Amino acid sequence: MKFIFSLIAMLSLSTFVWAAEEKTSSYNYEPSKCSGEEDTFIRGLEEELANCKGDFDVLSTDELLKAYDSQNNCVVAVAYKLFDRFYIKNNKEVKEHFNDMVRAIGNYYNDINLSSDFATENHLAAAYTEAAAAETAAQIRKAVEQYIHSLKREREEKA
Repeated sequence: MKFIFSLIAMLSLSTFVWAAEEKTSSYNYEPSKCSGEEDTFIRGLEEELANCKGDFDVLSTDELLKAYDSQNNCVVAVAYKLFDRFYIKNNKEVKEHFNDMVRAIGNYYNDINLSSDFATENHLAAAYTEAAAAETAAQIRKAVEQYIHSLKREREEKA
């Protein structure tokens, strides 16, 4: 019986590793195979996403957190444009799932950086809060990049 559980665990782990590698691998999109209005729109989304930057030349934690909020709002707006254009049939559900994910990412990084017993004793809440905000922003951006990446792959496969 132990052998069966070990085998299942081993197979599950290899599947997980493959999935992780698949999601993080680079994808060579060939615009020549997919041209037109949709591809122009996708390139525009990529440019908008690249321009989603907060003003991080600030002096206080409060200003820094506002800069991350501004950046995140921009990234979410890009995602919503993508959903409104390419996820019409499931728009409401996709947006709900995306919003749930954004909240979960924020909670996750706040928990990691602020909720341990050590964090509450170190009196470094400002630094930990800034770290949580930075990590949250990076992961939200990465998620939107993944939506775009998948959309480009699907678009090319359609062509």
